[in-house]
Amino acid sequence: MSSFQFFVITPAFLTVSFTLVSVQFMKMKVNYEMHQLKSREAFLLDSIEKYEYKLQSEVKALSELDVREKEVNNDVKIWSNAVKDCAAKLKMKPNNAGQIL
Repeated sequence: MSSFQFFVITPAFLTVSFTLVSVQFMKMKVNYEMHQLKSREAFLLDSIEKYEYKLQSEVKALSELDVREKEVNNDVKIWSNAVKDCAAKLKMKPNNAGQIL
């Protein structure tokens, strides 16, 4: 003879089952959101590193420009002084042929 077991679904069983399913769903949702946050965090950290590198490159370029500007200003002063010295040394006196000595 075969014996059949009857499974009785009670309200308490339904409540516990629903609660377990809800907990599993919330767990999956939290895991998904954590994954999304970790992905976003990795993207933001990568972006920050790229911008830091770019800013460091720009600061380096600006400092090189500043050094070059100082060199050019120094060259301008040297040439300006050389021109002034030459002008002071050359006394413009026309000679008989109309040339400047």
